[in-house]
Amino acid sequence: MLEYASAASPNQWQPIIPAVSQPVVDDFFTTWVPPGPGNYFVRLTVTDLAGNSRQAIKSVSWTETPSITDVFLTPPIFSPNGDGVNDTASIHYRVLEPVHLSFSFYNSAGVRVRTIVRDDSTIGDDVTLLWDGRDDNGLTVPDDKYRMTVLDYEFFITVDNTPPSVPADIRPAYEPQGGGPGGGAAVASVDPGLEWSVTDLHLNGPVDDRERLWATILRNGILPLSGRAPVIRGSRTGRIANSVPSLDQFREPPVQDHGLRQPRETKRS
Repeated sequence: MLEYASAASPNQWQPIIPAVSQPVVDDFFTTWVPPGPGNYFVRLTVTDLAGNSRQAIKSVSWTETPSITDVFLTPPIFSPNGDGVNDTASIHYRVLEPVHLSFSFYNSAGVRVRTIVRDDSTIGDDVTLLWDGRDDNGLTVPDDKYRMTVLDYEFFITVDNTPPSVPADIRPAYEPQGGGPGGGAAVASVDPGLEWSVTDLHLNGPVDDRERLWATILRNGILPLSGRAPVIRGSRTGRIANSVPSLDQFREPPVQDHGLRQPRETKRS
């Protein structure tokens, strides 16, 4: 969480931007527009997945008298694909004086794709505008990192409409092999388990040493993880396996369950 307090009231902290769960690694965090000239403290609070937190406080000075303050753009990543989840981005600000505003969005090549114009005359109004991820022609913009400008300030947001690639291969624990005693089908143990890989630029999860965020998609823990999967840029792979003892023939074929449960062994008399 990023907050500020005036030097005159150092215990009255106000949010610069709402707390977010999306990590920021060597990247632009946000732009802060203070409410007026003066001296301020800025406090950053970071909490890890285990609940450990740390704070850093810096003092800053500001000399301008802005027309708007408390400006932020959320969420940092959204997907305007119509699925009802993160389909729009919210632009929030508070009016300090009557103002004509132009919110312009540029792609990574510097081409302006959308402009939203608004006039505000009521001092103290808290305003929230929505960007639906469309350009001035009403078309959904391509996946990219976009820059939004208003007055002399700029903010960044990412459009990501590409779903993760999630191939998975389930190997059953047993397979038919010839005939068994008493006419029943015999089965033999094979190498059971589940292999998967996930590829996406914006998965929630731990940060690797190359500034990308990746996470596994399997979390039920029914089978132990065999080895440690290497993390590569853009994907994570893994293998889950269960060791099955070498079996003789069975009188009855066991129920197939993709290797997640072991069938009961029936010994020959």
